[in-house]
Amino acid sequence: MTPDTRQPLQGVCALDVATMLAAPFCACVLGDFGAEMIKVEMPGTGDPFRKFGTMTATGSSLNWLNDDRNKKIDHAGFKKTG
Repeated sequence: MTPDTRQPLQGVCALDVATMLAAPFCACVLGDFGAEMIKVEMPGTGDPFRKFGTMTATGSSLNWLNDDRNKKIDHAGFKKTG
């Protein structure tokens, strides 16, 4: 694909708050089609999918590295209140 080619979902921004298998994969596909994907992970622990499968030298699994491509990662600072 050339740099001047517009992707089908270019200009769309979506949040990925899922943790396992199907939903992160679907978000990955949205990113493949040009959507800006923002992955929100649990603070402190991150996405449990990082530890699922064959581990790499980065400390994340091959599965996670594959399914979380095209995503910006945000470790949300949400606090439980009340």
